[in-house]
Amino acid sequence: MEQNKAEILSKTQKIYLLTVHELTLSHGHAHIIAIAKTLNVSMPSVIEAMRKLESKNLVHYGKRKYITLQPAAMSIVFGCEERTQVIENFARKVLSYSSHDSKLLARKLFHHVDDTFCSRLSKHINTITCPKK
Repeated sequence: MEQNKAEILSKTQKIYLLTVHELTLSHGHAHIIAIAKTLNVSMPSVIEAMRKLESKNLVHYGKRKYITLQPAAMSIVFGCEERTQVIENFARKVLSYSSHDSKLLARKLFHHVDDTFCSRLSKHINTITCPKK
């Protein structure tokens, strides 16, 4: 069921879920203003996105309250995290990006690559950074 939900989500909705997850990890929950600042979007855009995600049972959202992820969103978030982590590692370890810049690059690219690409990229990173003796 979660996989089907992931397939019907837009790239932007996945970014919103990932942002809510990251803010929740660092602050215990997310607020509209924090999401807007993190993604550099307007608060009305965030509100609209949260309403749509709530209608899909992926977030708990109440007007003027904090936002948390529903259990159904977690597998989607973990899939997004895996992709971003592979891209971040590639940017840092192979391209010598800073941690901050590699995170920004991963955010921009994660929805342009598929699981096969990420798997192959991860193997490539391991080959370059952990050569066989």
